[in-house]
Amino acid sequence: MTGGSKQKTRSVYRKEQDREGLDHAIINWLRAASANDLVRGVRPMYNNILSYHQRVKLVCAPPDAVRSSEAIVALLEENEKWAEEWATSLYKVVAEYDAKLPAVSAEKSC
Repeated sequence: MTGGSKQKTRSVYRKEQDREGLDHAIINWLRAASANDLVRGVRPMYNNILSYHQRVKLVCAPPDAVRSSEAIVALLEENEKWAEEWATSLYKVVAEYDAKLPAVSAEKSC
């Protein structure tokens, strides 16, 4: 009898210690984006830019899954209009945060 056991694939997430800082960076971006939004009087605060659940999904995604603005659009299942308006600047926030991670990790290990 052959062992045809199926192995479950485990989901990969961003390290827990790296999530809080990214979440703060995204919240700061949301505040600024909302304040500069030309239709902020029509759109309620920043929840229409990025919902809580989308923010959690982005914060928990491993850095390898967020390598471009297109990857963010796909991850968050957003449309082209949203992508044109928000994806590039949001990607810059994530990329800048992730670029700082190796230096921070190295400092903690000393």
